[in-house]
Amino acid sequence: MDNLKIYLPDQKRPVEIISSLKSDYYYHQILKPILKNLQIKNHPIAKIIHPKIKTPIHIRMNTSDVPTFSQIFIHKEYDFPINFQPKLIIDAGANVGYAAIWFANQFPNSQIIAVEPEKSNFDLLKINTSKYKNIKLVNAAIWSKQTNLKLVKSHFPWSGHWDFQIKETKHQNQNSLKAVTIGDILKQTSRQTIDILKIDIEGSEKEIFSNHNSQSWLEKTKMIIIELHDRYQPGCSKIFYNAVKPFHFKKSTNGENIILTKNSHSVKNNEKNRPGNCCHPLQLPPSQSNSSILLKLDRLKHPVDFSRL
Repeated sequence: MDNLKIYLPDQKRPVEIISSLKSDYYYHQILKPILKNLQIKNHPIAKIIHPKIKTPIHIRMNTSDVPTFSQIFIHKEYDFPINFQPKLIIDAGANVGYAAIWFANQFPNSQIIAVEPEKSNFDLLKINTSKYKNIKLVNAAIWSKQTNLKLVKSHFPWSGHWDFQIKETKHQNQNSLKAVTIGDILKQTSRQTIDILKIDIEGSEKEIFSNHNSQSWLEKTKMIIIELHDRYQPGCSKIFYNAVKPFHFKKSTNGENIILTKNSHSVKNNEKNRPGNCCHPLQLPPSQSNSSILLKLDRLKHPVDFSRL
């Protein structure tokens, strides 16, 4: 069985979780009880040792880092087979680096460009990716053109460190953000194509795909992994699908991610999948829940079986 170890602040011994790392109940039944029982406050940074990741993963407790970690490393929303070896991966909206770390461990020979505008996220992104020579960091916001941008905190009640939106501004000051386009990033690399383009930019996808310039790099992109945010920017989905329609991508889904692949680079099918295109999704099978998850905590006399909760 896999052991996931969480080193909490000021704790010498780790919280050790024994599981298959595939439980749909992981976040609510494991991480949340840990946070509540230990009364962690003020977003301290904990260190997680994942059995299948070669470096420690740092996480701000009681923040949106927790469900983000769960999405990527527990529910494995980026874990699906592809039939080519990616050389260039662009992570647009890298947050604190969990997706970039996942890709770096899956594809150690790839070049990964991780783009994140928000300062506190970027600071932890630097810590999380410091051991990966193939990950290059860009402190900027993905946009459709060069302009002045500002960061606006989401007003939604579920917002966290992942819920910032980007707006154009006429004024440049010390709080202004650097804008960078996907086409500019591609030009700065030695590659002719984008093998994987991961996009999670909290509604800014509406801006980048409404610009006709997106066509120039879409034709050079093999795979897009995107989370659409119509709840922030109504019309995101319509603009996105209109932009990609000429390129004959095939569509699949995994968790909250929409996956588009060019016909010659499709996600490998299994017996549960059915062919699809941009209008008819190919649904990947959900992760199977582990039948028994045990939590070992040094202050407890006996392991806790969360499958019975």
